[in-house]
Amino acid sequence: MTPYLKGLKLWPYISGNMPKPTATEVDTQALSMILMNITLKVQAVLDSSSAKAAWDGLLSINVHTDPITQNLTQTMIVQKGFVEGISETLPAHIAALQILREACRGLGVDITDALFSGIITLFMLTPS
Repeated sequence: MTPYLKGLKLWPYISGNMPKPTATEVDTQALSMILMNITLKVQAVLDSSSAKAAWDGLLSINVHTDPITQNLTQTMIVQKGFVEGISETLPAHIAALQILREACRGLGVDITDALFSGIITLFMLTPS
């Protein structure tokens, strides 16, 4: 979710690097992006008064994630293969891998740059 919010130029507000604007439009947009990308169960326990409050709540929830969830998320990134022309373009595939990497990081599983490069390379098409 972090790369998505950065792409929308909303990250500085969520991270707290920029103060909440007086106009609530940006905060409302960022908050809605967060809420649309999490389950209703998680939404129910979050403070949704601002994007920053919701994000901080997500971080506190993910800090206590169980090892099974961490393992499943790490497995998802390692097993995500790329099949040209079937389901996604190469840039979309790499973007999806980056989202999974951020999810792993949020769950306390660090995917190093070297490992991430290996994951991308491992599932690339071999030249014919």
